[in-house]
Amino acid sequence: MIEAQKPEYWSEEGGFQAMRSALLSYLEAEDDVLRRQKKRFVKFQGNVDTATEAFTAAEAGNQEELARILAAMEQAQGGAPSAPTPAPSPINGATPPASATQAPPGGPSATPPAGASGALSGAAPGTAPVQNLPSDI
Repeated sequence: MIEAQKPEYWSEEGGFQAMRSALLSYLEAEDDVLRRQKKRFVKFQGNVDTATEAFTAAEAGNQEELARILAAMEQAQGGAPSAPTPAPSPINGATPPASATQAPPGGPSATPPAGASGALSGAAPGTAPVQNLPSDI
Protein backbone atom coordinates (compact mmCIF):
# COMPACT_ATOMS: atom_id res chain seq x y z
CA MET A 1 0.00 0.00 0.00
CA ILE A 2 2.93 2.33 0.59
CA GLU A 3 4.15 1.90 -2.97
CA ALA A 4 0.63 2.52 -4.32
CA GLN A 5 0.58 6.10 -2.90
CA LYS A 6 2.22 7.68 -5.93
CA PRO A 7 2.31 11.48 -5.92
CA GLU A 8 0.63 11.70 -9.32
CA TYR A 9 -2.50 10.05 -7.90
CA TRP A 10 -2.88 12.79 -5.30
CA SER A 11 -3.98 16.32 -5.95
CA GLU A 12 -1.37 19.11 -5.72
CA GLU A 13 -3.43 20.89 -3.07
CA GLY A 14 -1.84 21.19 0.36
CA GLY A 15 -4.59 19.29 2.20
CA PHE A 16 -4.32 16.27 -0.10
CA GLN A 17 -0.52 16.25 0.13
CA ALA A 18 -0.73 16.44 3.93
CA MET A 19 -3.20 13.52 3.88
CA ARG A 20 -0.84 11.55 1.62
CA SER A 21 2.17 12.13 3.87
CA ALA A 22 0.11 11.25 6.98
CA LEU A 23 -1.12 8.08 5.29
CA LEU A 24 2.43 7.16 4.27
CA SER A 25 3.66 7.79 7.81
CA TYR A 26 0.88 5.59 9.22
CA LEU A 27 1.54 2.78 6.72
CA GLU A 28 5.30 2.84 7.42
CA ALA A 29 4.69 2.69 11.18
CA GLU A 30 2.24 -0.19 10.72
CA ASP A 31 4.74 -1.99 8.48
CA ASP A 32 7.42 -1.61 11.16
CA VAL A 33 5.09 -2.97 13.87
CA LEU A 34 4.10 -5.96 11.76
CA ARG A 35 7.72 -6.78 10.89
CA ARG A 36 8.74 -6.72 14.57
CA GLN A 37 5.73 -8.83 15.51
CA LYS A 38 6.59 -11.36 12.80
CA LYS A 39 10.14 -11.62 14.20
CA ARG A 40 8.69 -12.35 17.66
CA PHE A 41 6.41 -15.05 16.26
CA VAL A 42 9.28 -16.67 14.36
CA LYS A 43 11.45 -16.62 17.50
CA PHE A 44 8.57 -18.05 19.57
CA GLN A 45 8.01 -20.86 17.05
CA GLY A 46 11.72 -21.66 17.21
CA ASN A 47 11.51 -21.85 21.00
CA VAL A 48 8.47 -24.13 20.76
CA ASP A 49 10.28 -26.39 18.29
CA THR A 50 13.35 -26.55 20.56
CA ALA A 51 11.21 -27.36 23.60
CA THR A 52 9.31 -30.04 21.68
CA GLU A 53 12.55 -31.71 20.59
CA ALA A 54 13.92 -31.59 24.15
CA PHE A 55 10.70 -33.03 25.57
CA THR A 56 10.61 -35.83 23.00
CA ALA A 57 14.25 -36.72 23.71
CA ALA A 58 13.61 -36.67 27.47
CA GLU A 59 10.58 -38.93 27.11
CA ALA A 60 12.58 -41.42 25.03
CA GLY A 61 15.37 -41.35 27.61
CA ASN A 62 12.88 -41.80 30.45
CA GLN A 63 11.30 -44.79 28.72
CA GLU A 64 14.70 -46.44 28.21
CA GLU A 65 15.76 -45.75 31.80
CA LEU A 66 12.49 -47.14 33.16
CA ALA A 67 12.97 -50.32 31.11
CA ARG A 68 16.51 -50.70 32.54
CA ILE A 69 15.27 -50.15 36.09
CA LEU A 70 12.44 -52.66 35.70
CA ALA A 71 14.82 -55.25 34.22
CA ALA A 72 17.27 -54.71 37.09
CA MET A 73 14.46 -55.07 39.64
CA GLU A 74 13.29 -58.33 38.06
CA GLN A 75 16.83 -59.69 38.04
CA ALA A 76 17.29 -58.68 41.69
CA GLN A 77 14.11 -60.60 42.57
CA GLY A 78 15.49 -63.70 40.86
CA GLY A 79 13.23 -63.64 37.84
CA ALA A 80 14.29 -63.56 34.27
CA PRO A 81 13.94 -60.17 32.62
CA SER A 82 10.70 -59.88 30.71
CA ALA A 83 10.13 -58.16 27.41
CA PRO A 84 9.72 -54.37 27.64
CA THR A 85 6.21 -53.25 28.37
CA PRO A 86 4.48 -51.98 25.21
CA ALA A 87 3.47 -48.34 25.01
CA PRO A 88 0.00 -47.62 26.42
CA SER A 89 -2.87 -47.70 23.98
CA PRO A 90 -4.97 -44.58 23.35
CA ILE A 91 -7.71 -44.05 25.90
CA ASN A 92 -10.47 -43.47 23.33
CA GLY A 93 -12.21 -46.80 22.94
CA ALA A 94 -9.78 -48.56 25.27
CA THR A 95 -11.06 -50.79 28.02
CA PRO A 96 -9.71 -50.28 31.52
CA PRO A 97 -7.49 -53.02 32.95
CA ALA A 98 -9.23 -55.61 35.12
CA SER A 99 -7.55 -54.21 38.22
CA ALA A 100 -9.15 -50.82 37.54
CA THR A 101 -12.68 -52.24 37.73
CA GLN A 102 -12.20 -54.35 40.85
CA ALA A 103 -13.15 -53.05 44.27
CA PRO A 104 -10.19 -52.10 46.49
CA PRO A 105 -9.16 -54.56 49.24
CA GLY A 106 -11.67 -54.48 52.04
CA GLY A 107 -14.45 -53.29 49.72
CA PRO A 108 -15.41 -49.81 48.60
CA SER A 109 -16.58 -48.81 52.07
CA ALA A 110 -13.41 -49.91 53.84
CA THR A 111 -12.14 -47.34 56.30
CA PRO A 112 -8.64 -46.03 55.81
CA PRO A 113 -5.91 -47.01 58.24
CA ALA A 114 -5.33 -44.74 61.21
CA GLY A 115 -3.13 -41.75 60.35
CA ALA A 116 -3.64 -42.17 56.58
CA SER A 117 -4.33 -39.09 54.54
CA GLY A 118 -4.23 -37.92 50.89
CA ALA A 119 -5.32 -39.58 47.69
CA LEU A 120 -3.84 -43.01 48.52
CA SER A 121 -5.39 -43.29 51.99
CA GLY A 122 -7.73 -46.12 50.95
CA ALA A 123 -5.04 -48.13 49.15
CA ALA A 124 -3.64 -51.19 50.83
CA PRO A 125 0.06 -51.08 51.64
CA GLY A 126 2.19 -52.38 48.78
CA THR A 127 -0.42 -51.87 46.06
CA ALA A 128 0.04 -49.40 43.24
CA PRO A 129 -2.60 -46.73 42.61
CA VAL A 130 -4.82 -47.25 39.56
CA GLN A 131 -4.96 -44.54 36.91
CA ASN A 132 -8.52 -43.34 36.35
CA LEU A 133 -9.67 -43.00 32.75
CA PRO A 134 -10.43 -39.38 31.80
CA SER A 135 -14.02 -38.34 31.32
CA ASP A 136 -15.46 -37.56 27.88
CA ILE A 137 -15.68 -33.83 28.69
